Amino acid sequence: DFIPVGVSLGFSFSIFMIGILGIIFNRGNLIILMLYIELALFGVSMNFIFFSKMTGDPMGQIAALLILAVAAADAAVGLGLLVNTFQLARAVSLAPLAYSKG
Repeated sequence: DFIPVGVSLGFSFSIFMIGILGIIFNRGNLIILMLYIELALFGVSMNFIFFSKMTGDPMGQIAALLILAVAAADAAVGLGLLVNTFQLARAVSLAPLAYSKG
C-alpha cells in the first residue's frame, strides 16, 4: 500500500467534482461536455478501484470495468450527436440540439 486511503479517495473525489462542476458550468461546447462526463465517470471508477484494493474484494474492479464500458458507449453516442450537430449547424455548440427532433 503505497498511497494512503485518504489521499486516494480525495484524489478520486476531486476528479469527480471537476467533472460535475464542468458539466454544470459548461455553456455550449459539446466536446468539452463529453470530456467532463468522462472525467466524472473516471473519478467514480477510481473510487471503486481504491475501495476494492482496500477491502481485497475484486467486485470493485469489475464495477470499474463496467463503468469504463459505459464511458465508451457514452463517447460513441456523443460522437454521433457531434456529427449530427455539425451537419445541422456547422458548429459544435449545444444550441442546435434544442431544435432537433426526437
